[in-house]
Amino acid sequence: DRVSTQSTWGMRCLLISNTRHFHHVTKIHDAIALWDKIRYESNVKVWKPDTEQEFEDPDGHVFNKKTYDDMKRQGLI
Repeated sequence: DRVSTQSTWGMRCLLISNTRHFHHVTKIHDAIALWDKIRYESNVKVWKPDTEQEFEDPDGHVFNKKTYDDMKRQGLI
């Protein structure tokens, strides 16, 4: 129907995924606020081992996993 098509097009223009979370959202500012909340919560819940997992070298220096692996590969550790 026309309303659904306009809603889908509007969400696409706002660069918002048109998921079930937005089925009863009718105002643009509500959609943007909900999208920001969904993105924030999904970033908070996802553990990122490359940046959050810590490794310690023999001298006691602490690095994230990516940095530690790079330095080890280069023979610096």
